[in-house]
Amino acid sequence: MFFPACSIHSASTTREIPIYDAQGYFVENELDRYSINSYMLEEGLLHTEANELVIYVQHEKPDDPEQATNWLPAPEGGMRFAARFYGPRWPVVDGSYDMPEIVLIEE
Repeated sequence: MFFPACSIHSASTTREIPIYDAQGYFVENELDRYSINSYMLEEGLLHTEANELVIYVQHEKPDDPEQATNWLPAPEGGMRFAARFYGPRWPVVDGSYDMPEIVLIEE
């Protein structure tokens, strides 16, 4: 998932993107990470470049250390996302906020 610089802070005061298995449950993973959230970004726990954020959603841990920093471990098989906005700003409320699209990358 790619978040351009202008959209990182425009949606709400706090943001979270949790990931679930196909049945809607969290799945254990080596990081004990079940979501990416705005606190991680604000605390410098996620890698950004030119104020842009890329989240790597995949089952296998990325080899690149910067990509691994932004890794959201995905379960094998099907998965679900949710976007949670706490203290939403007007673009979320009026529906004009453009959620980034998920892009499948095959290597």
